[in-house]
Amino acid sequence: MLLEEPSVELLSATLTSAWLLTENKVYADKALEHLNAWFVDTNTKMNPHMLYAQAIFGKVTGRGIGLIDAYHFVEVTRSVKVLSDKGGISPEQSVKIKAWFSEFLEWMTTHEYGISEMNWKNNHGTCWAATAASMAVLTENEEIIILCKDRFKNTLLSNQMAFDGSFPLELKRTKPYGYSLFNIDAFCNLAQILSTPDDNLFEYETKDGKSLKKGLEFIYPYVEDKSKWPYEKDIYIWNEWPVCHPALLFGALAYNNSKYLDTYLELPAYPNHSEVIRNLPVRHPIIWIIN
Repeated sequence: MLLEEPSVELLSATLTSAWLLTENKVYADKALEHLNAWFVDTNTKMNPHMLYAQAIFGKVTGRGIGLIDAYHFVEVTRSVKVLSDKGGISPEQSVKIKAWFSEFLEWMTTHEYGISEMNWKNNHGTCWAATAASMAVLTENEEIIILCKDRFKNTLLSNQMAFDGSFPLELKRTKPYGYSLFNIDAFCNLAQILSTPDDNLFEYETKDGKSLKKGLEFIYPYVEDKSKWPYEKDIYIWNEWPVCHPALLFGALAYNNSKYLDTYLELPAYPNHSEVIRNLPVRHPIIWIIN
């Protein structure tokens, strides 16, 4: 649903980026037009839930795992926050858009589908937290912000990562390379969304030594040279990875690592394979690194 063109995450993030780069209000105004169509106008807006996501005809009308499709909202919420904080849209306009995300956040943290997705032990649980955190930060929902930070520290990182920095549950899948990249991206996206000067998740380390730094150190050699990958090759879109992974950008900034940044800048920035795009919801760096 969110990947059909023109998609709200592509439009909002691209237009917000254009506004930041050019200071031309026409881009912010056009972003607002699309945001209103998706989240404010009663004639066109989405319902604030995903009850029917990944339905299977004749079997189920929707599934909890379908909530992963909401992961693409992370750049929409970031766009709204940037536009709101920097005067691209008015406070009155911002309140109306934020109200939709507040409703969605309530649904995904209370409905059985959302709770089921939150408790998945692999990348689904990571993506749930990143999605919820993005909406919680936008709507200033401190309760959910605290919940997502706690899950990052005490559930996701501690339970998903091995001592070598890998994600064993992703390595067991039929696309171990792609899912390992997808999950480290999701972890770093979550850290980028939630980190503050007083609580920097990029610096957090579990008592047994697991951290995002270790996760990046594990995966980076295989991003730099995929031929070194010691596990099974992915059965699908093996050749399309790696691309411009946000984990490299955020890791470069967090750890002052020029190798990560150089590799990030060398990788393809505009993937066109639908499955790669589906697994890469953060594609507009300027809206994430601007203060």
